[in-house]
Amino acid sequence: MEKRPRKTPAERARAQYTNYAVREPMELMDFLAAKMPDASRTKLKSLLSKRVVFVDNVITTQFNFPLQPGMKVQISKQKGKKEFNNRLLKIVYEDAYIIVVEKMQGLLSVNTERQKERTAYTILNEYVQRSGRQFRVYIVHRLDRDTSGLMMFAKDEKTQRTLRDNWHEIVTDRRYVAVVEGSMEKDYDTVVSWLTDKTLYVSSSEYDDGGSKSITHYRTIKRANGYSLV
Repeated sequence: MEKRPRKTPAERARAQYTNYAVREPMELMDFLAAKMPDASRTKLKSLLSKRVVFVDNVITTQFNFPLQPGMKVQISKQKGKKEFNNRLLKIVYEDAYIIVVEKMQGLLSVNTERQKERTAYTILNEYVQRSGRQFRVYIVHRLDRDTSGLMMFAKDEKTQRTLRDNWHEIVTDRRYVAVVEGSMEKDYDTVVSWLTDKTLYVSSSEYDDGGSKSITHYRTIKRANGYSLV
């Protein structure tokens, strides 16, 4: 019995999608309706909400996304994906290599030895595993529970290593916006402290106690109602 030649990784990847080339400018919903005339608008909106429509390899959920000639639209054939909806986590960007999310205040990035609960990591793992394959996300960095902001996760170990090994070259500046109680005395200043990380719990000292030196520059943006925005 003659064996069929094994498909290459590129051939297997192409087989997972229905591919369409964009020939003229139009919005994404109109393009999908033209390519899938038997599908209702409800069905097309469902494809977008389930995050199975890609434009130039990036998941796109915006129904009026402007397409231009030369772009490529792909529809994943993977089944079982559901709309991602979580009040503490929002996906703001996703492609074949990374997922960028906006983490809300109150959600842990990852579990600690002392705390076992739902985290950004476990929620995203459940999301990528809905494809029915052994997918998972890989931790690149963390945000404190009480800090909201953008977090990046990798979809494979190579991407994770690349980002981690070059993180300080990629992220050279970190900026935070905070509301603090009381009226700031100064419009701007610099705070120097030493930070000690004890299993993701960071303590701060005004004196050098062997921790990492931290230099924070702050600027007061606004003062009102007994609070300050810095």
